[in-house]
Amino acid sequence: DAFRDGPPGSTVEVVFRHQWALEDEEESVILERKAIRRRDLELATLFSSGDKTIAYLRLSGFSRETAGDANLALRILDAAASQQNGLQGIVLDLRSNPGGLLEAAVQLAAQFAPPGSTLVTAQGRGIMGID
Repeated sequence: DAFRDGPPGSTVEVVFRHQWALEDEEESVILERKAIRRRDLELATLFSSGDKTIAYLRLSGFSRETAGDANLALRILDAAASQQNGLQGIVLDLRSNPGGLLEAAVQLAAQFAPPGSTLVTAQGRGIMGID
């Protein structure tokens, strides 16, 4: 699609007609394409109930930055929770998460798994296991 394809910094001309305009009245605008970085960590917050404090992270995908962003958010939330009784749990909300880079998901899971844990295995079609 010519509208979307092209490197950042390149331009595309969009021609349009308002619904109230006459049939031969068109306008055009030149748009510059830009790279947009979308964050996968949508929300990081604390929930407290009585003496329990839970960290809540909502992840909308897995990209190269996901594990680092989640780690930073957890350190900040842990520091905030330490003023109370510390963290008693973590919720990773993956609802409506379509996935993304397997390596990013493994990096995130590795933060919670004991060292040396097998996190991913697969067989067939030349797929290799990731530890």
